[in-house]
Amino acid sequence: MKPEIKLSPAMEDYLETIFKVQQYRKAVRVKDIAKLKEVSLPSVNSALTTLVRKKLVIHDKYDYVELSELGEAIAQQIDQKHKILRKFFVEFLGLDEDTAEKDSCKMEHGLSSETLNRLVSFMDYIQTGSCTQGIINGRLECFQANFKKQNRKKKKSAKILPANR
Repeated sequence: MKPEIKLSPAMEDYLETIFKVQQYRKAVRVKDIAKLKEVSLPSVNSALTTLVRKKLVIHDKYDYVELSELGEAIAQQIDQKHKILRKFFVEFLGLDEDTAEKDSCKMEHGLSSETLNRLVSFMDYIQTGSCTQGIINGRLECFQANFKKQNRKKKKSAKILPANR
């Protein structure tokens, strides 16, 4: 079992920024990170020192920045949360792009995997659910009823059956 790595929202943001830069540039430089995050070079170097110590980033002074395997896995999870939240805010709540971007960036850090999974299930259900009501409240009630049914099925199948005698 992997040890749990505790990261502050700021450190998660640095991982996510490095991940995003890697998507369009082969080599990530300290100044790329500083420019995207709108922070100073010393701030980036300080964060990189922390991330190197946690073995999430590979970086030597004056060299390129690279995510370690673990760092990339964590950055992908953060990026995925961000994208899901942003989609929910824009497509389901009708928020403008700017507000959705800012709010998803704030919320991605505190969102548990369980909550994220349920949000994705809810979004899927709203898009493909069999409810005939066209309003969100009607669909929410249908989703909740369907979710309760699924939970009852899981609980029944999880019960330990008595051994045959």
